[in-house]
Amino acid sequence: MWRKAAAVCLVTAPVALAVATGVDPALGENQEYGVYRQHPDATQWHSLLLHWAWVLFVPGLLGLLAPVRKRGAVLARVAWVAVVVGLVSFSAL
Repeated sequence: MWRKAAAVCLVTAPVALAVATGVDPALGENQEYGVYRQHPDATQWHSLLLHWAWVLFVPGLLGLLAPVRKRGAVLARVAWVAVVVGLVSFSAL
């Protein structure tokens, strides 16, 4: 069951991230000052979808880490920490 949940998270998170990018009011050539203030509904959906995309990445990545038992376990854990730091940094951008 945990593998299925991780698989669902690994599919849902990028989809939510793509939709969040699509509803961003500052996407494209409409990058004037105050664009987020002019479109509060799109800004709220953008923020909500971004938040859940980043939240769903964590169980998905933990699900990928679980099958690694013996060979490569240390490397997988180091890579997982690097991925989480990257995701946190990317979400802050």
